[in-house]
Amino acid sequence: MKMIIAIVQDQDLNPLQDDLTEKGFRMTNLASTGGFLRAGNSTLLIGVEEEKLEECLKIIEENCKVKRNYDICFECYNAGRCLYSFPYGSF
Repeated sequence: MKMIIAIVQDQDLNPLQDDLTEKGFRMTNLASTGGFLRAGNSTLLIGVEEEKLEECLKIIEENCKVKRNYDICFECYNAGRCLYSFPYGSF
C-alpha cells in the first residue's frame, strides 16, 4: 500500500476528486495555501494499492495541467501539482 500526498490547485480539485472517486479511489482533502503565489491549494491524502499506483498518478496528471500565471508582475508557470508517494506501512 502507498500513500500519495497530492498538492493541487483549487481549480483542479473538483474534477480530480470526481475522476478519482469514479475509479474507486478514496481520499482526504486538506485545504492549504501556496507560499509563492499565495494561491489556494488542496492537499489530497490518497491511500493506493501498489498495483493501482500508476493509474492514480495518471488520473492526477490528466486533471492537473501546467498553467501560465499573469497575476503577478512577471510571467510564471504553475506546475499544476506536486506529488509525494511513500509506503503506507512505514508510518
